This record gives sequence, C-alpha cells and structure tokens, in this order.
Amino acid sequence: MDTPVSLDSCHTILKTALQASAPETWPLGPFALGGPRPVCPAVGQVELGLWFASLVAPLLRDKVEQAEARQVLEQVRGFLAERGRVPSEEWNRYAHGGTMQSRMGLMYQRLQACSESVRGESEALAVARRAAGAAASLCRGKDDVVFVHLNASVGRVVRLLEGAAGGALMPLRDFLAELDARILRLECSAAIAPLVPGGAVPDIAEVLWRGDGGKGRVLHFIARLSDGTYGLVTKLGRRWAWVHGNRDEVLASVPDTLFPEAARAVMKED
Repeated sequence: MDTPVSLDSCHTILKTALQASAPETWPLGPFALGGPRPVCPAVGQVELGLWFASLVAPLLRDKVEQAEARQVLEQVRGFLAERGRVPSEEWNRYAHGGTMQSRMGLMYQRLQACSESVRGESEALAVARRAAGAAASLCRGKDDVVFVHLNASVGRVVRLLEGAAGGALMPLRDFLAELDARILRLECSAAIAPLVPGGAVPDIAEVLWRGDGGKGRVLHFIARLSDGTYGLVTKLGRRWAWVHGNRDEVLASVPDTLFPEAARAVMKED
C-alpha cells in the first residue's frame, strides 16, 4: 500500500490519530487532498469531539455510564447551539474569587464539571468528557487550547476502534479517512459562513478541491453539496464570493490561474 512519507500536511488531530495507529491501517493518501495543512475552526473541533463520543458510545459500560454520557453531551450540544463566550470582565472577577452569574459563565462551569473524570470510568466516557473539556475551553475563549482535548481524545478513539476490530464499531481505516474528510468539510464551512446570508452554510457532502491562496494557506474551495449541486469559494474581482450552481457553472467561475488544477480535481470524481 502506498502511504504518505510525510504527515506534515495533516491537521494536528489527524496526525495524532495516524501516529497512534499502525501504517498498514492508514487509508490511501494523499491527506488533505494533497494541499496545505487544513485549518479546522475551534468550534468545528468541538463538533469532532461529539462525533468521537458517538463512535465509541457502544463501549460505555452500563446504563449509569450511558446516562452520564448523555448528560455530558447534552451540555456540549447546548453550548454549540449558543456558541457564546464568558465575558472577560466576569472571568477576571471569577479569577479573583468572584462568582459566575452570566448565562455563559454558568454554562462554562457546567461544562468544566462535565469534563472532570472519575476514577474507574471507561475510556468511552473519557472521550465524552474530553468533548466537554473542548467546549469549556472555547466557552472560556481559549480557542488555541481546544485541540489539546481533541488530541487526547482521538488517541483513545484509535485504541478503542483497534480493540473492537471485527466488531460493530467503525473500522479504523474508515475512521481515519472520515476524520480527514470531516476536517476538510469544517474548514470549507468556515470559509463559506461569512459569504452567505445569516451564515447559513449548506450541507457539504465532500470537499473536492482546495486552492492555495498564497503563503501555504488554502483560500479557494470547491465542494459537492448534499443535494448534488456544487459550490465555490473564490475571489471575484476584489471580493470573496460564494458561487452556487451546477458543476460547469462553478468551474466557469474559478480564476484562470487556478482553473486547470480545479478542473482536474472536480472531473476526477466522474
């Protein structure tokens, strides 16, 4: 099997998962469609934490753990529905012995409590708690700490999937491939959000192309949407735009300098 020699283009979370697994379990590369390292938004990483927890939920030991995991993940979903932050002035008061009183302050405290592990809990429940820890970090405004929880979580997920080989859980190779694809969808969604009314990003089935916008940063995207149509993030004139339509309409809007590589990537799925 041809495997990538270098993992430098992988997002940190995927790289951790790959390093925790045997190379013979890796899906065929290239990862990140062969482009620069993806930038997965912090809120997207919290969503990954929810997905991780759902994958290993069958390994929760008993009804008590199942109920605890449900409560933990309900708190994470509640945070994602609001996506607020603890006001900085409230945090400053709290750090000096004050109490949390705002809605987001109280939510942070609940998330933090949910993230605290208890001796003897299963690894599957620890994965759910890491999702709460990631959400608490984001609620606190520590976006750069979110990935720490996900890195710790993904290693557990790999071990659990390996231990359940041949069972009812997702095969490890499929998990690694889907993790790569999910990170790209989250990256693309973050690029679309400021370009559509109300940030209502359409459901992305697959990212087909990522175009380097210079200095190793991906700024252009083509995605196939769940309804079978296509979308493009690119710069038209002086402004960034979201172009939605059929495949040919979308390709016609790709800047000339990027068209050959975009066309090759999109046509490859036929």
